[in-house]
Amino acid sequence: MILLQLYQAYRGGAGGPGHLPFAGGLADQPACVIEAFGIMSAAEVALKEKRNGQDQSQHA
Repeated sequence: MILLQLYQAYRGGAGGPGHLPFAGGLADQPACVIEAFGIMSAAEVALKEKRNGQDQSQHA
């Protein structure tokens, strides 16, 4: 659950990345955190695509 909250904070909301969970830049973040963020990002895209596909099929 904490990792999801960190991802949501990192995702930002103004069109760009938000805060990184650890001090420093992207290269200073633990690899496991960056990998987890990548997995969550891909899952988010897949869920949005699936939802959009379902919405379009309901309106057809």
